[in-house]
Amino acid sequence: MRTIHVIGIGAGDPEQLTLQAVRALRGTDVFFVLDKGEAKSDLVRLRRDMLEAHVPEGTYRVVEARDPERDRSAGGAAYSPAVGDWRSARAGIYERLIAEELGEDETGAFLVWGD
Repeated sequence: MRTIHVIGIGAGDPEQLTLQAVRALRGTDVFFVLDKGEAKSDLVRLRRDMLEAHVPEGTYRVVEARDPERDRSAGGAAYSPAVGDWRSARAGIYERLIAEELGEDETGAFLVWGD
């Protein structure tokens, strides 16, 4: 059975991860990362730094996908539908990644800010 974890990585400093987060990282086969483009490339790098600091090399894979663009011009009454469309697009990407990249008996994870 596929398993998915959402792992809190605090503020992004590898030295400040909780022990629970480190255990979860080490028990993960595939990490899913959404790339938000060049302007936010540090977000991907910080996630990779976490893995390099706490998970033995060669024991996991990182699968990246491009984060869909959100219509930032939408204002007023159009804002909520634009955000809804963006969230739906993201959910579709997550669904595809899990179906295509995660084996039946593997554990996948998303690394999120906070504990």
